[in-house]
Amino acid sequence: MYVLLDEQGAVARYPYSVTDLRRDNPDTSFPVQPSDESLVGFRVYPVAETEPPAASLIAGEEYADPVLGDGVWTQQWAVEPLPLAEAKAVLWALAKAKRESITDAPGTMVTTPFGTVQSDATSQRNINGMVTIALIAQGMGAPFSEAFTLADNSVVTLSAPQMIGLGVAVGQHVAAAYARGRALRDAIHAALDHDALDLIDVDAGWP
Repeated sequence: MYVLLDEQGAVARYPYSVTDLRRDNPDTSFPVQPSDESLVGFRVYPVAETEPPAASLIAGEEYADPVLGDGVWTQQWAVEPLPLAEAKAVLWALAKAKRESITDAPGTMVTTPFGTVQSDATSQRNINGMVTIALIAQGMGAPFSEAFTLADNSVVTLSAPQMIGLGVAVGQHVAAAYARGRALRDAIHAALDHDALDLIDVDAGWP
């Protein structure tokens, strides 16, 4: 990846390649890979490559003229953003996926006063079932004791109030994640342009 400059030092052609150099200078013999120093005399300079912009909110990208800084030419990108409505839909989909990864995806966990527990969708159903039994037992004055397996496979014995407290902790975690999701949804909906969308970090602020 090279850039060809004109006699005034402005970008004449970009991208530019060694093949282009040979074609433009048919009377000159070049090695297979000319050194950067040898190309200076032809006003050809290497361009440091950069990662293209994230594709989620753009319709496409193409090369823009590189920029010179601290003696190094650096690759730039010209970006065509998605239409605003489509960009909002994509950003909201990313926020929902993040919420689901925190609330009920396999491997999700919640730290409670009684230890760290798995909190995927199946675990939540199991916890809710045990909380219901604990509530019934507590309401009837019946004994309740549950040997509960934590995320690290250790076992704790929980009383009815403790089982209920564990369920509350998991529920609060899920509620906080959904609250963050609603806040992101409202911010995305309220955004008036792409600059406003760029300020929304869907990875931040989660429990």
